[in-house]
Amino acid sequence: MTPHLLPKVPGALVEIVLSSVITMLFLQVQVVPIGSTYGVIPNTLPHFQIPEITLERIYILLGPAFVIALLGGIESLLFAVVADGMEEASIIVIGS
Repeated sequence: MTPHLLPKVPGALVEIVLSSVITMLFLQVQVVPIGSTYGVIPNTLPHFQIPEITLERIYILLGPAFVIALLGGIESLLFAVVADGMEEASIIVIGS
């Protein structure tokens, strides 16, 4: 299919459709529905409940919380270095 025939159709969409059709015709893969694997999916939201806070749970969550905070700090520092390296004064700082 040349770009002259279908100029508005994205190539990725054509590729997905063609690969799906080829897979259906030649490979004959059995599709397993989600319901047969995981059971019935509820059609309502779960009830809201506040989890029990224990020292063990705090100890388990302390490490991942520290890592997330550290990554956020590193990302902020990297952004500051990039912003500092920009030559033009077209940087708009919000909240300062």
